[in-house]
Amino acid sequence: MQRPQRQNGPSWAYDGHCRNNHDCRFGTICAVGAGAKYGLFPGSGVCIPAYDKMLPAFWPQLVYQPTTLVFLERGGMPLPTTAEVRVVPGNNPGFLGVWDRSATIVAEATLHVQNEHRMRPAGFPTVTDDCHGPQDLDLPYSTQPYYEWHGMSLEGGTLQSVADSSVPAYEEPIHHVCLCDAADDCGAPTSWHDLGQLEVEPYTTFFSDNFEGVTDGGVSAAIGVGGDLFETYRMDELETYYPELTKQRRGVYATVKVFREFCAQRCMANPACLGFDYWDDGGWSVAGTEHSHKTCYLRGEGFVVQALCTDYCGDTAPSFHFKTAPRLEQWNWFPSFNHTDAGLGSKKNPTYAKTGDCPLLMFGGLNASVIPRRVAFEKLPSDTTLGRLRALMQPDIAENRAGEGN
Repeated sequence: MQRPQRQNGPSWAYDGHCRNNHDCRFGTICAVGAGAKYGLFPGSGVCIPAYDKMLPAFWPQLVYQPTTLVFLERGGMPLPTTAEVRVVPGNNPGFLGVWDRSATIVAEATLHVQNEHRMRPAGFPTVTDDCHGPQDLDLPYSTQPYYEWHGMSLEGGTLQSVADSSVPAYEEPIHHVCLCDAADDCGAPTSWHDLGQLEVEPYTTFFSDNFEGVTDGGVSAAIGVGGDLFETYRMDELETYYPELTKQRRGVYATVKVFREFCAQRCMANPACLGFDYWDDGGWSVAGTEHSHKTCYLRGEGFVVQALCTDYCGDTAPSFHFKTAPRLEQWNWFPSFNHTDAGLGSKKNPTYAKTGDCPLLMFGGLNASVIPRRVAFEKLPSDTTLGRLRALMQPDIAENRAGEGN
């Protein structure tokens, strides 16, 4: 396909140099540091097709291993008949080094297209109000081509950010998924397409700031009192624990998310930690996220939660994040697991469950033969740890908590 001629203003796909997404045209995003892949000077940014819009998309994007990934067509690129798909750890837009394996490959598969474009049957409209009416899982047949990667699991773990064992290292839960048409030369850099980020078992999912059922009424701001472990971290010192953050030039919102994950990691690494305060030294309503100065304080046994307000009290109001693991021992914490036979039979498909209240808007054209509502709960190995079992249950746990307010 012929590339449009360059003009003044934002860059086209595969042109540079860009510093952020604002330097790229509609439908493209900036891959910071990936310019060399397209013949630009090393370290430069290049505009690439936007995730989920111009290239095939995959779900779920927040996963617990092992997980089945489903790929669908998006934008102008049809699914190749056969594709090589690889996953690399870390924030690697543009997938530098994936073609020659100089980058670490933690998962890969050869996927073959299934199904084809078919006419939608009568009585199944593509758009319904508020997700009511006919749904795609009830289609008599699927109408879209797709890939299915069964039981995707990573090998090699996550990236450690620093080699010095005396410095707390940030473990990056972000991975990137890329695809190469098997009919192309997959040894060529430009044959690999970046499909976007996959977030694998972030530590923040093992914490909650939802105090429904813990205190009287809802809580929108709270801090911990007592149980001080004298372990404190500040967001403006994050680069000490994650030096690559400077090169990635992430926005402030993304950096705030990284810092919250880092706080959760430090609490999980400290056996005495039961939760952490998370607040902004600049105030409860910081004018502009560029002025954000987040701090977290780790707390252990003996802490109590002090509610500060129950109504909205600022975008950066303090919050307390407590470990959910200790509460799993309470019979009424997750009502759907009250029965001794809850682990037998089947459970809600996490791929289906993680798509929100209206999942079929994402999995358009796929019926229950591809995305079943429930899947068999396989017998776990005898050496499975309680921590691993909790990780596997986490998608169901999160949904139960959100739906039942516990």
